[in-house]
Amino acid sequence: MIRSLISYPRLMSVRAVLATIKEKIKADAEKELFMLYAAKCLRLITENAAKQVGGEYITVEYDELIKFKPADNRSAEEVINDIVSELGLEVKDA
Repeated sequence: MIRSLISYPRLMSVRAVLATIKEKIKADAEKELFMLYAAKCLRLITENAAKQVGGEYITVEYDELIKFKPADNRSAEEVINDIVSELGLEVKDA
């Protein structure tokens, strides 16, 4: 929905935006669904072709690539502690 609002011209009145926003959101959703469908079809075609000749193919789905990851709300201290523990480091106090 935000992408739909951002794509509107800045000179449109609020009334004009409200009158057309429902159709714009619907059109954007249909476009996104088509992009997902086309990407899945292309991935399956290349996967089938690669299997026929013993080649490699992409195993990641398109929608997995475009998903936004949630914001990291950890504090700086928590991030540092997580990195230190994952690397198995020891921090000595001076």
